[in-house]
Amino acid sequence: NYTAARSFYRVALSTLTVSEAFNASRRPTAVKLTVGHPVKVQQGTGWLVGMVSDVNEDVVDVMFDNGTEADNVPIHKVHMLPVETSAIADLRLHLCMNSAKCLHALGCTHDAIECLTFALTVSPEHIPALYLR
Repeated sequence: NYTAARSFYRVALSTLTVSEAFNASRRPTAVKLTVGHPVKVQQGTGWLVGMVSDVNEDVVDVMFDNGTEADNVPIHKVHMLPVETSAIADLRLHLCMNSAKCLHALGCTHDAIECLTFALTVSPEHIPALYLR
């Protein structure tokens, strides 16, 4: 049943997206933060993206992507960025591929192509997505 499968894949992809957004919006604690974890730090009205270089009780040191550093940044100014594991990336890719197959079987070729295009942005060298698109 392609209609039911399409709904399942849509819900699964939405659940992954909501989970990532929820985890990114949670305030970190020093226990969860580790050296090398990607973060964004509030600087005035904006945010700077960087990586944790040291963890102390309620503060962290951060090396920013723009080449600057900040020491003793309070935890309340830090947001953890989601780190996508290979298992999650593979799951997202397979959900996109299967969703595209269902959409194509239902005659929604344009939507299927959009799914495959998204899969290729996640994994540009994925041969099945290139072939099906």
